[in-house]
Amino acid sequence: MYEVAIIAKDGRVVRRYELSGERPTVIGRGRDCDIQIAIATVSRKHAQVTPQHSREGFIFRDLGSTHGCYVSGRRVREINVSGGLEVQIGPATLRFENLASRIGAELDRAFGEDEAGIPGEEQAGSMDDTMI
Repeated sequence: MYEVAIIAKDGRVVRRYELSGERPTVIGRGRDCDIQIAIATVSRKHAQVTPQHSREGFIFRDLGSTHGCYVSGRRVREINVSGGLEVQIGPATLRFENLASRIGAELDRAFGEDEAGIPGEEQAGSMDDTMI
């Protein structure tokens, strides 16, 4: 399952949307869009993210917008969605993330888990031999 985060110019996440694997998600300025970006340089129906049921992935498509969609500074009309993909629409950046991976990384940061395991829990074989 993927989600798309809208990233502001200063790098903060403005909002996150979970992508439906059942129907296309329309992105644009229009009130009828699934993801609304109310900025003048964003077309009413700017782009669409369509599920690919045969591959369990998504395709991002520009819907003929005036100002376009950009990946790494290059205008794109269509691109396969993968974790970490960033698409520029006007001043907004859309970052696509694998939902399970993002949540797992956030939990790791929140609980400070390291390679040894969960803090505070004894590891097998770590007992002092003198206690036996």
